[in-house]
Amino acid sequence: MYKLIGTDGSRLYTFNLKNGKYSIGRSKETDFFIQDKTVSRLHAYISLNDDKILIQDNGSRNGTRVNDNPITDETPLKVGDIVMLGSIELKISDSDADHPSISKSVPLTDNLMNLDREKSVFLSINEALQPLPSKVTDLPDVLQTIFEMAKILVLPEPKEKMLEKALQMVSRVIPAERLAVISHQGDQEVETSAILL
Repeated sequence: MYKLIGTDGSRLYTFNLKNGKYSIGRSKETDFFIQDKTVSRLHAYISLNDDKILIQDNGSRNGTRVNDNPITDETPLKVGDIVMLGSIELKISDSDADHPSISKSVPLTDNLMNLDREKSVFLSINEALQPLPSKVTDLPDVLQTIFEMAKILVLPEPKEKMLEKALQMVSRVIPAERLAVISHQGDQEVETSAILL
């Protein structure tokens, strides 16, 4: 079964796509209701016919984009495509595919083992969860980055891919030569899930 999944930062949207044509918009009368002021009342139509998914903008005020390209005509979609309705980002997912959260962690790479420890900062999970100093929160891109990060956390992607995207976002607002997400549980081997060098 195909799904359209996304978030506005505070609400998760999940729409199951079955054979048929569906309206998407801000109106409660639409098949797929999205409560966001950047979405028109009747923003777009999406249809599924066997394995063929199509989307068409309905002359919406803020437009519809597929993989960052504006569309006006009926446009085919495939699994993994990103659909923007106004400022709402949705992703086409195949719920019958292997579930991404079952992905395995990648063993710690030689790159991390050979890092200069004097130039590195290691934080426990408790330290990492402490509030950021006011200097950092005053940076202009921090709130936008946190909002974008919240959107990727609900998408059905492998943990490693999601964490790589998160590190790329963090690197935009916190200057660092390298970033890594490392996990360690009890006596188990240290594993890394994402690296940005």
